[in-house]
Amino acid sequence: MAEGSMLMVHNASGVTIGNADDHAKQVEVLRALDSQIAGHGKNRHESRRCSTRSRSSNGRSRRSGRRHRRRRTTKRPLSEQLRKLTLHNDQVEGKLVDIDVLRSRHLDTARLARQRVLGIPFEATGALNLTAQQCAVLDDIVRSALQSLADAAGKAKRGMRG
Repeated sequence: MAEGSMLMVHNASGVTIGNADDHAKQVEVLRALDSQIAGHGKNRHESRRCSTRSRSSNGRSRRSGRRHRRRRTTKRPLSEQLRKLTLHNDQVEGKLVDIDVLRSRHLDTARLARQRVLGIPFEATGALNLTAQQCAVLDDIVRSALQSLADAAGKAKRGMRG
């Protein structure tokens, strides 16, 4: 900027479509941006009036190293703050699920499916008047199918780790 010039910065703005919760989240983001623009709570106008350039020995302007470093470091807290806010909002909205809860639900579902499938030969025996030998054959087929599914799932899981 030329000496004597003024940089005017407005408050952060945005457009939100949604319910009151959506608008409240946008307010949080905008306030976070405003606090970063304002220079961590300083009067914005005072923080912007200080010269961001100094003159080199040949008369050309160059960035002040201190000001340049400050700009780089203020971007990190803002992006981190926005990342945390986004994660929090996603979790509140149910877009994120705790991995331990997900694993527990997955195991419960798998156990229930296994129990139901293992009960097929018994139900078929009563419904189809199967002999004990026919029921045993059907039970072997069902158990073999479940074992091959478990083996395939184990290989896929090991493949993801490796």
